[in-house]
Amino acid sequence: MNRDKTNNPIITTMYTQEDDTVCMDWSSPHYRVLEIVASSILDRLNGYSRYRHDCYRSRTWDEAVMGYDRTTVQQILPVARMGPNHDLMNVSEAVTQCKICLDNYDTVGEERRVKTFAYHHCFAWPEAWEEHNWSPAFEAGGLYGQKVVLPHNATKPNTVPLTSVFPQIRRRLNHAAKIFANVTHAPPLETDSGVIIWLDAGTTAIPLDAYINYFPASPTSITVLSSPLCAAALFPTGEKCYQYAESLVDYFKVAYPGLSNTGFGGLSGVQFQMSTSSAGSWSRMIRAKTLICPPTSPNCLFPAASKDYDEKAGLDTHAYVLDIESSGKAIEFFNLVGHWDRVTVEQLNIPLVRRLAERSRYLASLNLTTSTGEAAVNQQHGQQVGIPFYQM
Repeated sequence: MNRDKTNNPIITTMYTQEDDTVCMDWSSPHYRVLEIVASSILDRLNGYSRYRHDCYRSRTWDEAVMGYDRTTVQQILPVARMGPNHDLMNVSEAVTQCKICLDNYDTVGEERRVKTFAYHHCFAWPEAWEEHNWSPAFEAGGLYGQKVVLPHNATKPNTVPLTSVFPQIRRRLNHAAKIFANVTHAPPLETDSGVIIWLDAGTTAIPLDAYINYFPASPTSITVLSSPLCAAALFPTGEKCYQYAESLVDYFKVAYPGLSNTGFGGLSGVQFQMSTSSAGSWSRMIRAKTLICPPTSPNCLFPAASKDYDEKAGLDTHAYVLDIESSGKAIEFFNLVGHWDRVTVEQLNIPLVRRLAERSRYLASLNLTTSTGEAAVNQQHGQQVGIPFYQM
């Protein structure tokens, strides 16, 4: 260590930036954004480091050569420093949590960890935070279960380091989504009346006809959106991701025959798309009129919490985040970051969803139109033999 003339240690400023493996990871944007957030918070809690993720530098700009865009949300996230709200997380708490993370760090285990399915980051959103004392509160109004009562503003002790900077994250994701929107090839009017259903590689499939009740009155486009991982992924209940997505598209095409040419470039307004660009996916999810996040879909949480509202631009969007009791991660997330008026969180009652789906198919067999959509759709699926879990 260098020392001055009076033999006092000279502490030099350390400049750091994010590793390219973090910046270019399109498969797990939720976890990678948490990594950037953690580094940003730690940077502001000491006077000796200057952290800039600088992920923008890793953009390859090779869309014309590759034939597709692989820009990540990390690469378009603004690099300005984030100052934590010390009323929600003070320096002492941050130091304590940092020590816990260092003590528990397992190099071998970390290298093998599948971050695609990860909700938590040890520092930004710890899996265990000793001071939490909340339990989910519910109210009437859920379509297929219990509507979760969420705090409008996060308050101690139900906070984590992520809580202390989340308003800044929301604003930056809004800005990034707006800037990137002109290259996403979204369907016309997606921000006014479009629907996006996001599927993660570990999403828990729910009955097909459960989605329609969350749609706006007259959707102009319906996109089942995922990453390329969906091509080979198996859901926790055993269904193949891409087969479930294709079943949704078939279902919605029958339910909404008028959307045959309302998509981008005059194509069908009901599409299944696997996007290699998490920047493009998040931009569309944040700006679409309606976003639906099925249970156990971690990469849908940040976009849902950042839904866009711009009175001057006429943007008024909403997200429906669905959770199940065996997970509870989405409910925990919104309890920690504070609720915004653009989000509804619901804990699904899976047996109830199954019963409603069975009732829909029974009424369809009698040629009766149900409240969830077209009788023809229900009859089509009700006549199948060996109905998978997500259609039960």
